[in-house]
Amino acid sequence: MLKNRIPITILTGFLGAGKTTVLNQILNTQATNDIFVIENEYAETSIDTELLNTNNLIELKNGCVCCSLNNDFQEALFTVFDKGEKHIPKHIIVETTGLAEPGVILNNLLENTNVQLSFKINAIVTVVDALNHALHLSAVPLYAKQIAYANVVLISKTEALSTDELKKVIQSITRINNDCKIVTTAAFNSYETLLTLNAFTLSAVEKLTTSKINFSTLKPSMAALNTPSAIASQTNKFSISSKSIALDTPHINPVLLDRWLFNFLTNNGDKIYRAKGIFSIENEDKKLVFQAIHDNYMLDYGPVWKTAEERKNVIVFIGEDLHKMHIEDELLTIIETIVE
Repeated sequence: MLKNRIPITILTGFLGAGKTTVLNQILNTQATNDIFVIENEYAETSIDTELLNTNNLIELKNGCVCCSLNNDFQEALFTVFDKGEKHIPKHIIVETTGLAEPGVILNNLLENTNVQLSFKINAIVTVVDALNHALHLSAVPLYAKQIAYANVVLISKTEALSTDELKKVIQSITRINNDCKIVTTAAFNSYETLLTLNAFTLSAVEKLTTSKINFSTLKPSMAALNTPSAIASQTNKFSISSKSIALDTPHINPVLLDRWLFNFLTNNGDKIYRAKGIFSIENEDKKLVFQAIHDNYMLDYGPVWKTAEERKNVIVFIGEDLHKMHIEDELLTIIETIVE
């Protein structure tokens, strides 16, 4: 096991969104040997790799790392050690095919012991094509999932959009995932910061927000699809959204909370893309921090509550058909049992 595990950033986005352009922007901010790139393509011949400004590159062709953590992908990860300890890169970026589902990749990385000993996940960065956002949202269910898993969404191709059109795209993204940072590539000039997000640490979960979410199914954002019939079609087709719940109670019993989370995620984990939470425990100075991807979850003590900080019990879910799970009702029925 490495003393300092190598962070992995997953760069994803639908076909033609501009992932390779973003990757080059990141590479241009780093020393030549600091970044190792794993490029995943379905096609036998990859044009994108010819456009990358790096020699530290491995291509995985005719396959998808989202299908399983297969031997090829494991071998690709561990080739970073081939040149010896002095040449171990500081970061790995996995640029996925445009047809990859990030959640499956995450689960595979998190559940593989060998990988966990040497690597850690930094963040998921999703590139969104503003011009084709509504079209992709209406036609490709996978597209919304790529947004739902993101820690950061970079919106590309915004130059031809009016301010109102861009605002609608941002609002649409927020309906899917209110927990991600959203920025346009035209305005973004800090690509190096994408490598230091540490979005899967306890301190990252601590930054949880409780803004009220519009818990409706997705609607198209662009004027081209902004007709009543198109909106009706969209509403029936997709139901990926975010849900924030603040529990009206001072403290939580951690054992009973753990039991409820286990049962809930076991039954609904296939539709829970991401979840996180912060809880207050009686006679405990530290925050109880929760984070989940599908039914793979972590519940552990994190930072200490500050003296003047208001204690809270907050949980956020991002997933599919959340309105059908009756999460609030279920929490209300057990709140008297959960409360200390």
